[in-house]
Amino acid sequence: MDGKGGLAAGAPEDLVLDGTLERVFAADGLRFDAAHGHFVIAPMGERAVCLRDGDPQAPWLRRAAERAGFRIEADAPLRIESLGDLYVLTGPDGAHRHASVESLVAAMRRA
Repeated sequence: MDGKGGLAAGAPEDLVLDGTLERVFAADGLRFDAAHGHFVIAPMGERAVCLRDGDPQAPWLRRAAERAGFRIEADAPLRIESLGDLYVLTGPDGAHRHASVESLVAAMRRA
């Protein structure tokens, strides 16, 4: 698709260089970085969450938080961390455990 209902054809490099790939995949919270050849999460939202340093799942939790519109800040009132196969969201109303990143993100949005 070319972003206008048509079909774009060509070498991937041509589609990147002429801006087609960026137009086709433009979405809220996501953009194509033509300089580096990958998709990136757009600038973060107004809300912040703290992510524990050294957590082995931190890169994935960071991506999920950013995708949900959160900035990562060390002193944010909401904190997320993983405990093995559980994710914990701690905020003003206490700590709540979640069995999936999807559930964690939904709770972050409600907090």
